Amino acid sequence: MVVVLILYILEQMDQKKIVQQRIDLLESEHRYNSLFDLNPEGVFVIGPDRNFIKANSSLEQITGYTFQELSRMPYTHLLKEDQIKTSLKNLERVMQGETVKHPLTIFHKDGHEVELEITSIPFSIKNTITAVIGIAKDMTALNEAQEFKQRAQTLASVGELAAGLAHEIRNPLTSINGFAQLFQTQYAKEETGHFIRIMLKETERINFIISQLMILARPHMIIKQQHDLTRVLHRSFEFLENQDTIQVDLPKTPVYYMCEENLMTQLFLNLCKNALEAIPATGKISVSLKEVNESITISITDHGPGIPEDLMPMLGQPFYTTKEGNPGLGLLICYQIVQHHEGKMTIESKEGFGTTVSLEFPMHVTNERRKLYEASII
Repeated sequence: MVVVLILYILEQMDQKKIVQQRIDLLESEHRYNSLFDLNPEGVFVIGPDRNFIKANSSLEQITGYTFQELSRMPYTHLLKEDQIKTSLKNLERVMQGETVKHPLTIFHKDGHEVELEITSIPFSIKNTITAVIGIAKDMTALNEAQEFKQRAQTLASVGELAAGLAHEIRNPLTSINGFAQLFQTQYAKEETGHFIRIMLKETERINFIISQLMILARPHMIIKQQHDLTRVLHRSFEFLENQDTIQVDLPKTPVYYMCEENLMTQLFLNLCKNALEAIPATGKISVSLKEVNESITISITDHGPGIPEDLMPMLGQPFYTTKEGNPGLGLLICYQIVQHHEGKMTIESKEGFGTTVSLEFPMHVTNERRKLYEASII
């Protein structure tokens, strides 16, 4: 009887251990599922065949694809072509037991690029690596914020320099221009008059450059009011000589935005002039305005020769230009005007296929963007 009793007690203890182990396993599985499914960052598992085994809802939002769609494609389908080779090397390193952290750019389902920071961790069962666990952090917004802040700092520095230079140059220039006009009245019919006319033309050009510099100087106050952007666009077209080359796609109803009308007119005028200068005499440019997802998007597209990829990072840099006789301040001024209106300007171009400049103005300015803007004008 004693032996039977001892065996019974041991059996009950084993049963309790088994039950406790099951409870611990369920709790561990629950924690794992919570960490996986409820993680705000994209979490996924990829097998050695490069296919998705598992993906959480955050990754679905990042990529635009459902898990069912992801499971039917290799992950390389999401990558830019020039990143596939490097990514496969990283996958090989992880399958050999190494944890790898690296940047990666993918294509969202709707076509736009998403910048990610990927942490890849080897997943092993019984000391054999069978898959890769990945954590994808969306860096697009952070990178945009850093770029916005850097550009704001550049504009602020150039603005301070511009204000000082413009003031120092304009004073003697006024005297030179005045005396040149006086001499022109006295020597208009002589050979000297030809050289005086050249002097006046060049002083006008210097004055134009100074005016551009003054726009870059940080304004003391920008008075914003509700303005119909369709009307502001049409107003900017009036300053262009070849208006017939512009194809417009604008709403029939007014699209109001809090802005400084003259600055916005200058912005649209600069961009349209750039587009017109890029196309042949018989070419056309397209201008569209749309309200999408609580934001106003304006696109100006030309079908000119496009911009070489190696020159794209230089666009908007102070005094950088590919046009002879141009001071190289037009795009910089555009960036500044967009910044002062809490917007975003992006330029997409492919050599041989033309260029599209997109302006996006939020209906409601986010606190993060407002803080960046306020920091840029202190």
